[in-house]
Amino acid sequence: MRKSDLATALAAALMAGAAAADVRDYLCDWPVGTDPKIIATRISRQFMSGLESFGPETDWVYEPQGYAGSVGYGAHGRPNGIHYSVAILWTHALECARLTGDRWLEKRLIDKFELFYNERKDAVPPPYHVDMTVFGMLPLEIYCLNGDKRALDLGLRIAENQWAKPQASDFGKLSPAVMEQNFPLDRQLALWEDGYTPQTRLWIDDMFMIIAVQSQAGRATSDLRYVERSAKEMVLYLDKLQISKPGKDYGLFYHAPDAPFLWARGDGWMAAGMTMVLKSLPKENIHYARILKGYRDMMKALYDKQDMSTGMWNELVGDTKTWAETSGTGMFAFAFVEGVKNGWFGDDADAYAARARAAYLGLVSRLDNFGNVADVCIGTAKNNDYQYYVDRTRVTGDPHGQAPLLWVCESLLALRCGEGR
Repeated sequence: MRKSDLATALAAALMAGAAAADVRDYLCDWPVGTDPKIIATRISRQFMSGLESFGPETDWVYEPQGYAGSVGYGAHGRPNGIHYSVAILWTHALECARLTGDRWLEKRLIDKFELFYNERKDAVPPPYHVDMTVFGMLPLEIYCLNGDKRALDLGLRIAENQWAKPQASDFGKLSPAVMEQNFPLDRQLALWEDGYTPQTRLWIDDMFMIIAVQSQAGRATSDLRYVERSAKEMVLYLDKLQISKPGKDYGLFYHAPDAPFLWARGDGWMAAGMTMVLKSLPKENIHYARILKGYRDMMKALYDKQDMSTGMWNELVGDTKTWAETSGTGMFAFAFVEGVKNGWFGDDADAYAARARAAYLGLVSRLDNFGNVADVCIGTAKNNDYQYYVDRTRVTGDPHGQAPLLWVCESLLALRCGEGR
């Protein structure tokens, strides 16, 4: 999409939402070349092209055509297995293939997973850290698609391990640098005794990483125990990390208690996490109202801080000295679309639909000819330094950015298909 066309589309998005007779129709009618089915197919097939060389003996590195990002997402010989961002992208590529009726792609993606059962068990991340546990969402997605019990067993084993009693021996199973991110054993035990996962760190990233596999386990088994775990954990993070002091940042989240910065992708993990919990949590659950309030407070803050000249949010949310960042924008757009679909915005649904449309079109404008999303922030640990976030490198095609745009497409496609998920 040309910049002039984008500007016209964004201006229309601001005005058309309130005039739309049906918000759902408004989120199903797109300019030429931007339809979610087209975009989802481009991104998913681009991912498959990068996955082609993953085999029994290969030093696989995620690097599809046109990719210009980190080469740290490989599988062979990695002590931590396939990176969580690749697992997330793979999962949602499968779901989009289902929704678009792309059976060829769905089969190719499932067939490639066969390696994890035998030849490439080394590429399955050890589930002793919150990021590595995310991988479990992928086999659970495959089970939901084709009923493969091997996939179910693998996914549930990972999901259950996330709530298993922590052991001192776990600390020797990963690198010291990775394990330093976890709480000490005594604190992990205290969390576990109170019903929380020992993988709790109180980083905002965690509230997607934990919920991703637990919500999939609930979807695969219809066992509410998994979503109830997620809800209890979410309330802990809301109480500890959401900004509750009245002011311009009310409702948003600092990266961590000792990193008081509104890092977009971090806030995106929270927005997506709350969205996923609310979609699966019964309204009568004791945590539902608290999570819905946290969600609405965050969405209102995001509404106010969206840059409508681009449709996007900045690397540090609301900070115009930083650049428009795509991974956080994708997660916020996903949360907006789901809020509209599920009635969480009440009478304000049309206004949020207009903002979701603007965000989606802004993201589509950042796609290159290969299906790679530009302006993705590289992997970012917490840091108590403003300049650290300002100076983060921007890359193109990174799975952290590819996946959220795919989530938005998936949500819009499900809306068109009349599906609640």
